[in-house]
Amino acid sequence: MPKFRVLILTVFIIILYTLVYNDTSGISSSTNYSSKDKVSKQSITLIDIGSGEYYLPSNLSIEPGLNIELIGIKTKDNYSKLVKQGAQDAVNTVNKYYKLKNKNKIKLNYKSTKNNIDDQIDLFDEVLYKYPDSIIITMADINSFNVQFDMALDNGIHVISAGSSGDNENILSQIKSNYNEQGDKLIDSMSQDIESNGNILLLSSSDTMQESLQREEAIINKINSSYPGINVYRRLHYNKLTGELINYKDIEENKDISLEETLDLLMNKEDSNIKGIISCDGDMSKRLLELSNEDKLKGVSIYMVNDGEDYNEMLDNDNIKGLLLENPYAYGYASAIAAIRASSGAGNESVVNVNWTFIDKNTEITKDIKQRIKLWEK
Repeated sequence: MPKFRVLILTVFIIILYTLVYNDTSGISSSTNYSSKDKVSKQSITLIDIGSGEYYLPSNLSIEPGLNIELIGIKTKDNYSKLVKQGAQDAVNTVNKYYKLKNKNKIKLNYKSTKNNIDDQIDLFDEVLYKYPDSIIITMADINSFNVQFDMALDNGIHVISAGSSGDNENILSQIKSNYNEQGDKLIDSMSQDIESNGNILLLSSSDTMQESLQREEAIINKINSSYPGINVYRRLHYNKLTGELINYKDIEENKDISLEETLDLLMNKEDSNIKGIISCDGDMSKRLLELSNEDKLKGVSIYMVNDGEDYNEMLDNDNIKGLLLENPYAYGYASAIAAIRASSGAGNESVVNVNWTFIDKNTEITKDIKQRIKLWEK
């Protein structure tokens, strides 16, 4: 690539980053926002990824007709849609910048399946035998794909995870957030609210998804090191597909019991004194919101990882004290760039950390935060 194009690209990225990052207009003490607020998903992504090389990489030798497969999950919320949109926008941006057309264009193919590990593995196998250049996988228990990842490596196929975490060495690059830091933030904020004393519950919609489990472990470690007055009374894990409780020692094994019934039993135990609940993923947050709206959890402080769609409703709820907001669009965008870099012989970081946002009732909603909230609107 000619030097002047590299220079122009560099200047463009620096100017865009500066304009977006320093724009604090529209700061308000209100936590509400207007749907009329303008938003640029790509400008937010540049900030949240923090690296121009995962926004629009320069000086790549791109092979013509690269084929990238993205495997997602069919969900009612906007998560998978945003990952897909981010990945497609990244591909479109690179195609346009490098003037790739017709047969030379990079192609992104998207397939999704139900939120079931067996279905995900079957879909990965199906995609694997198309022999794409790269496979991006999102919303998956990626530690369950060891055989599939080994096969991909044997066939020269790059595997990138978008918003999922695991320890398989055959994943070329993991695009995710720092889940340990998220867990620390959730318990640090709750500790102030409950005066660092009392029993709390930790909820997750899975006992295998590493994102939720890493947040849980971080919370427990932080309690052990910094908050001796706080006790994790129960860790509750649910099967997100069936809704069944996976682990709860006070109930008969495999008994089908709802979240509402479980919380009612726990909160009425003489020794419980439940002061707070932390939801470690978006699926459980939705269910907690429903119960809280029905006045089932009066007097309990709730902190949650939020899918972003019910933002105002959540912060209007007296029990919900704090929300953690992720950027799945940035997960998708950076994962597609990682796939393109890999197939072009450029190096990749094993982990690309994407920024996240924590919001509570005292947060000043700047234009920057408004944009992140608006990302989730359907």
